[in-house]
Amino acid sequence: MASFVHPIFGIRFSPSGYIDLKNDQLLSKRRLILLGKSQNKIKWLPNEETGKSIRLTIKDYFKKYVYDVDFINADKRAVNKILGTQTTNLNNLTDIYPACNFTEFHFSEFDPKSEGMDWRSLRLVFKNYKNKQYIVAIIHDEWDI
Repeated sequence: MASFVHPIFGIRFSPSGYIDLKNDQLLSKRRLILLGKSQNKIKWLPNEETGKSIRLTIKDYFKKYVYDVDFINADKRAVNKILGTQTTNLNNLTDIYPACNFTEFHFSEFDPKSEGMDWRSLRLVFKNYKNKQYIVAIIHDEWDI
């Protein structure tokens, strides 16, 4: 994955649809590689329910906030269009990355009894550098009560 990280801007990991420039982890390609080889836990965005920081290894973060479901087989996909939205969940992707392209992999629901209140999305944000697209952000979003 490190070969896809933007060489200037690095890669930001946001565990929610609202990109938090102060608390989201922004990693360089080198730091991502080092974290991938270690078992060191790092501080991620504070948990919205408890207010305490999430402390996970990069591998555990990926399992919980990047690829927690099989997004490659999502029921919906879009380019430069937000699919997963709700009234209480702020989404500022286009404000933070106005000149960037993004893809979204979206599951509308997992349990029909939830009436769509268990949707989940993964957004990859790309920025051009020397005629090549690099990832500058990975955003995990889901229904949040």
